[in-house]
Amino acid sequence: MGYCSKECQKADWKQHKQICSKTHTGESALTRPPDIKVAERIVGDDDIMCHVDGILIKCLDLEHHPENAEKYAVALSCRVELTDAKRAADRISYYIRGEEPPPLPEKLPKLFQIGKAALIPNESVPPSLDETVEGQRKILQEAGLFKPGCKEVMVRCMWVSEQSTWATCYCPRVVTPEMIKVAAGLTHPHTKEPLTTEDLIKMFDVRALTDPERKKKLSIVSMSIG
Repeated sequence: MGYCSKECQKADWKQHKQICSKTHTGESALTRPPDIKVAERIVGDDDIMCHVDGILIKCLDLEHHPENAEKYAVALSCRVELTDAKRAADRISYYIRGEEPPPLPEKLPKLFQIGKAALIPNESVPPSLDETVEGQRKILQEAGLFKPGCKEVMVRCMWVSEQSTWATCYCPRVVTPEMIKVAAGLTHPHTKEPLTTEDLIKMFDVRALTDPERKKKLSIVSMSIG
């Protein structure tokens, strides 16, 4: 599935499909880059998104400033990388010998990684992200959840591809006081210092490499170049 525009990249595809210009015209649309495909795939994975929630909580400093969820959205940059160390070593050995290595296969397995987390002030938040969040809020309220005055906060989150900066995936998250408390208690095993946003991102990327189950969830086969 491609996108008719930047605004087409929304979580509520079932609704947008009715007005998507590419759906009606049949024209070729922009292809989602592999990192965004994985981002969309993991939105419903509680184990992975629990780690992402911790990154969002730390980035917004919700422990000390819960009001930041109303002032900022969070952009998470993402990418996919080759992780076949043996293949890389073999290709380097060809170059060392002054030889041209054999061409890479057209497609190779790559692994989803998080780059950085950045705050987006309200004046720079895409209107379509706010619309997506409000739609999600309405759905929750109709289900009897996230009622006015509740202690939960809605975090406006979006994945941004490092490969194709036009490509995004909106990912609103509900954060509870209990989740904030857990994130606040995360510390380094040796120093006991609180973990930072950068620490949690590094832990996410390392686990993707070392945990077979997590690696399987975060892997995708894509073009060897790009």
